[in-house]
Amino acid sequence: MIRFKIVTFVCKLLPPAIAQTFRNLMFPIGLARKENRAFEKEAITGSKFKGELGDYHSYRFAVHGYFDWRNIIIAHTICKVKTGDIVEVGANVGTETISYSDLLENRGVVHAFEPLPINYEALEKLQPNYPNIIIYKKAISNQSGVATFQIPPEKASGTGKLTEEVEGIANENTLEVETLTLDSLSPSFQNISFMSIDTEGHEPFVLEGARQLIADTKPAIILEVSPKLLRKYAKQTTKEVFHYFKEMEYECFEIGFSSLQRVTASNLTKKQSSNWLCLHLSDISISKTINRNLKIRTFVPWYLLSSIKPNSR
Repeated sequence: MIRFKIVTFVCKLLPPAIAQTFRNLMFPIGLARKENRAFEKEAITGSKFKGELGDYHSYRFAVHGYFDWRNIIIAHTICKVKTGDIVEVGANVGTETISYSDLLENRGVVHAFEPLPINYEALEKLQPNYPNIIIYKKAISNQSGVATFQIPPEKASGTGKLTEEVEGIANENTLEVETLTLDSLSPSFQNISFMSIDTEGHEPFVLEGARQLIADTKPAIILEVSPKLLRKYAKQTTKEVFHYFKEMEYECFEIGFSSLQRVTASNLTKKQSSNWLCLHLSDISISKTINRNLKIRTFVPWYLLSSIKPNSR
């Protein structure tokens, strides 16, 4: 408990480039799982999040007030120049959902999709404090129907996935979930300014079922791109994801350690997973501002920078 408090305090004084390394050294996930207690933590955008230290997503949030700060900084930059709702496919336990809610304030709605019952229940507990969040206990895919969902290990809430490969997976480790397409839900959305997709290899199906919505609203899109998971669960490659966005008149950027790197046809051979930011060509100028903000926020302690909290709850 004392070590956790010290690490949390010190990390407040450090930029993310150092803070996350310090956390891993001084309070690694193994210690957090031994302690595994409930906590409440203020997000970098102002709201309060409640979780369990033993879960990896919640553990990082407990120390820093974010799970992936880059996604929040990108969304913050986009929300300043684009108006509309946010769609989060794979909301997990809400570590980024509440920050998206803060950033929108009363100017839009966060549509959060999470099919795993235990994660959905965690989101439900948060929802009363966030009138601009709508939670859907649905999986998003390229067609409406029912699919098999692989349940993640207990302390890895973010690794569940839709899968057709049920051989070798015990029945108790899967469940049937309802699937929808984002296109079928488009009447429920205002305008979509930003979209986050993290579905452990199912991203191509999500994109295919959102083709019309994306064409109509041209949102900025962050998605996980894992060559291994794409190959295993979608039978696709990063090249096919890249060409999808080219067809939609989008430019793709890999979200690196401290900046954006443009994705081109010649540099699609990386084997490791990464997050991409995809911007419609009409919004490409935003990438310069995002790049600058990422570089500054990576290396400068945040207490020296302007806050990104719209309002504290």
